[in-house]
Amino acid sequence: MERTAGPVLDAAVGDRLAVAGPSGTTTEVRISGTVYDAALAPAGQESTGYGYLTPAGLARLGFTASADEMRIVTAERDETTVAATATGVAEWLTAQGREVHLIQAPPYQQHHSQSETITGMFLAFAVAALVLAGVLVAATLGAMLAAQTRQIGIMKTVGATTGQLLRVYLGAVAAIAATATVLAVGPALLAAGGAMFTSGLNSSAAWRSWVDDRMARRAYDVQLRLAAPASVDTITRAARVDDGVIAVEPFVSLPATPASADGQIEVERTYPDDGHGRFLLAALPVPTRRVDFEVTAGRWLKAADTDGVVLNQSAVSRLGDPRVGDEVHLAVDGVVGRRRLVGTVAEAGGPATAYTSPQSVTRFVDPGTANMLHIVTAGDTAAVTGAVEGALTSAGLAVDESMRPRTCARRSTNTSPSSSVPCSHSPR
Repeated sequence: MERTAGPVLDAAVGDRLAVAGPSGTTTEVRISGTVYDAALAPAGQESTGYGYLTPAGLARLGFTASADEMRIVTAERDETTVAATATGVAEWLTAQGREVHLIQAPPYQQHHSQSETITGMFLAFAVAALVLAGVLVAATLGAMLAAQTRQIGIMKTVGATTGQLLRVYLGAVAAIAATATVLAVGPALLAAGGAMFTSGLNSSAAWRSWVDDRMARRAYDVQLRLAAPASVDTITRAARVDDGVIAVEPFVSLPATPASADGQIEVERTYPDDGHGRFLLAALPVPTRRVDFEVTAGRWLKAADTDGVVLNQSAVSRLGDPRVGDEVHLAVDGVVGRRRLVGTVAEAGGPATAYTSPQSVTRFVDPGTANMLHIVTAGDTAAVTGAVEGALTSAGLAVDESMRPRTCARRSTNTSPSSSVPCSHSPR
């Protein structure tokens, strides 16, 4: 087990975990040790437990032990060489009759842009402080020289050279500077620390406020992912097994990859945890009652938008900042499709996502089917979720993932913003 997964799985070395196989049947496995995988995001951050086992152990759980992924190492590890080599290998595999669904090349620097932004901000403050200090010293020295013009003239008359006068005044400035530095060191540390502490608190409060506002626009309590698409009617009937289930909304979510206008699929810069850098294509019912994201440009989807798409801010960045009305190109299962951008939204707590209508994904899933569902609950959310998962499994619908937002807002069926109330959930 990866060492950060212990708190998420509530397990330690020597414990036994019940792991669900593809049929929904659980098999116990023993945790024999922990490892540190620096390429993975902390398990608590992704609400995901990471584990490692042998092909024989995988087969014991009921999964097929055949390989479905190949990893390669290139001689030169720059992004251009890696992308070109990976693309070449994918083309060769395709020519050999092996269908390639996705090419991933994890970036070698994690959160590099954020670190550079913070470092640049500190450097800007330092440069500004240096410039202001230089202006203050120059003004002080100029005022002192202007007040002693006559004295300087007298000293020049009696034979003082420019060098001698310069040394006298620079020495005085150096003495004043040294004394001022000694006296200012304490307060200046305190001032800098106070400024950074206050800035940190303000930034944290602003970030939390932004996240809380965006998460309040998710009007559901639980999100479930099924192992395979199933009939919407079957999902809905099975999920309504408990009186605590107020509403169920099945939808489709598929992994996607940005592509160019000529059909070239981008090498996906996803980290090994499959969380950072993901790109999803989500087909929500139109209209939907479960999300109400803030529209930052254009509009939300309409029933007539069979080729329309709405992007969140992460997806906009990944696709090169397209404008409303532009065509965007996304590949799903290796098939590149063109979609018209009708709007952009601000979303917190999710990967880069393109939202579209159910009609536009019938090429990849059968009409009237879904592989995800949002659930609104009443009472004990954990208990209701367990009951729903059990009912879905009994109906032959294996649950692949269960997620409860850490912060959310529950709304009444009229979806009026004034009816929202805060609630807090923990991951499964």
